[in-house]
Amino acid sequence: MRSPVKIFSLCCLLLILCACGGVPRPLTIEEQDAYMAKGQCRREADNAYPFFPGPANPEWYDYYVWCMNSVGIPDYVINRMRP
Repeated sequence: MRSPVKIFSLCCLLLILCACGGVPRPLTIEEQDAYMAKGQCRREADNAYPFFPGPANPEWYDYYVWCMNSVGIPDYVINRMRP
């Protein structure tokens, strides 16, 4: 005889596994370009501001955004990606 708590727990576990599972969709060409530009611009910004690199530095972040925009990545895409 099964207890209702055990059945409920199994149902919740099954629901969580189904909701989290699945294969991620492949990246589009634009998304691949954006992630490649992200790596390049991050390296350039780190080289430009070696004493205080990272998005916490406003000058570093401004350089990073300028670099991303110069490569052709719009602001709304930059805002969706973490630097």
